[in-house]
Parts: sequence; C-alpha cells; structure tokens
Amino acid sequence: GKNSYRSENQMPGEGETFLGRLDWKHKNLLVNGSYFNLQNRVTEPLFDVLSIPGLALRRRQRAQNGQISLVYTPGNRFSNTLRLGGQRLTSNNHKGYPDFFRTSAESFGFKFSAYEANAPTLPGVSILDHSGFERLRVTPSPTYELSAQTAFQIRNDVSYRRRDFVFRGGVMWRRGIWPFLNSENLAGSFIFSSLAFRGSRNGTADFLMGIPASYRITTPRSMNLRWHEFAAYGEAEWRPLRGLKITTGLRYEIQPPAVERLDRIAAFRRDVESQSFEDTLPNLIFPGDPDGEFGPLPRSTVRTHGRHLVPRIGVTYAPS
Repeated sequence: GKNSYRSENQMPGEGETFLGRLDWKHKNLLVNGSYFNLQNRVTEPLFDVLSIPGLALRRRQRAQNGQISLVYTPGNRFSNTLRLGGQRLTSNNHKGYPDFFRTSAESFGFKFSAYEANAPTLPGVSILDHSGFERLRVTPSPTYELSAQTAFQIRNDVSYRRRDFVFRGGVMWRRGIWPFLNSENLAGSFIFSSLAFRGSRNGTADFLMGIPASYRITTPRSMNLRWHEFAAYGEAEWRPLRGLKITTGLRYEIQPPAVERLDRIAAFRRDVESQSFEDTLPNLIFPGDPDGEFGPLPRSTVRTHGRHLVPRIGVTYAPS
C-alpha cells in the first residue's frame, strides 16, 4: 500500500557528534585520554509492514566511548601499556503513527478507566471481512523498545625486546550490563469480525457498535543482563634470518554466557513446573529449578564455562 509518510512527508532527523582527545608526556610516561559522543534522533518510514500506510519508526540513539591510556617506556627494550575504557549505547525505538504517539485512549472514547486501567495510548484496531481478510488496521503504537548497554574494560600489555626476540603478553577484563524493555501496545489491540459474540455478523458494524470479536494485550518484557570476560595471552617473535619471522603464542579466554540479574530467563522442559515461579506457565523452568539428572538449572540456562585455549603459530618471509 501507499506509505504517505514515505511519499509525501519529510522525515525529521537531527544529531550531534562530539570528539575530544588530550595527550600529555613526561619523560618516559605518556598519558592520553579520549571521549566520543554521538546522538541521533530520526523518524523514518517502515517498509516491512506494507498494509499499514504511514507507519513510521522514531529512533533515538546515543553512543558514548571514553578511554584513558598510560604508556610507560623506560628504554628501547621494554614497554608497558595500561588502558581503562568504557562505552555506553542507549536506544529508544518507537513504532507507530507519529501523529498519535502522545494521544490517550480516553480522548477517543475508550473507557479504560471503567476497568481501573489507564492506557497511555490508543489501542490497535483491526476490521476483518467475512472471509477473515483484514480490511482496515489502525496501529497507533505497535511496539517500543528501551535499552542501555554499558561495558567497562581494563587491559594491560607488556612488550620486551632482546636481540632477535620480542616477547609480548597481556591480560584483559571486561564487564557488561544491558537492561532493556520491549513491549507491544500497552493499550492492547481489538479485532472486529463476523465472529463476535452477540454481534451483527459484520465487522464494520460491530466496530461502530463497540462489539469486538477478540482483545489481546501483551505484558512488557523487561530484563537486565550481566556478563563478564577475561583473557590472557603470551607470544614470542623470533627473527633467525633477514626477512624471516616466526611467531608462536597462546591465548586463554573465559567468556561465560550472560545471566539475568533477577533470574528471569526461562528454559523449556516438557511436563515440569517451576518451583521458583509457581504462577508461571507450565513447561517452563528458571535458574535454580531442578533439571532432572543435570541438577539445578544454571543462571544462564546454558551449561558451559566458556573457557577457550587458543594456540597460535605463524611464519612470515619477505625476501626484499
């Protein structure tokens, strides 16, 4: 169908970028710090839902990255670099009609207050014909998503040179946090069709009389993921002949799966019930629940420590 926002309206967009860097050197010590900030706000049409003309995505993003490095070089043979860094990415995505983003359901005659509820936006409305095909769909706010991903990192690298050999080594530790929230329309969605109980067998007429065939509402999905990583490496570089370089090394990594702060990650198991959340749906278990012969379900629901051992060997020859 025709997308009026794509063909007739200009999508507003704006953003700012800031970049700063500072270097300072004193004898054998070099200190530098940098900061990067990007903000972007744009509204763009959606092309994946062709049956809803005018549907658009309002996206707000902000990316920040900061780093401090200390490089100590007492001579030509030895060098030590310490890096402290952090980054944060926040996003706010809202799909729907821009003209109805801030329109309440009560202003259009939906009496949610009679059921002690307060809908922040208009509900979705679909009208079906006798064959079950959708003839009209109004989707003020189909979905929205809020997230903020933050990561911190500490890394130290050492290099030592002696004659034809160069030895390098280092360690790295990273910690990540990612809370996010996504949901469909908080006001739910109505379907008007010929299947409505005590209806007129006509979806359009039932819409005018306020007799829906069905109503659906989805609770928001909220999670707060946490993870960490560790890595250490060592390598040796040897130049036995002019133009020939041989490198060997070993890297050790620990990358366990992410966990949820309140253990709200579920796993599917047939014919079982959760002991941690007794009122949840059947066939779902959560961290700490018995998992048969495997024992308690781990916090990540995945039984792995994420340990890796990575050897490395390389030969380079450049006759020129």
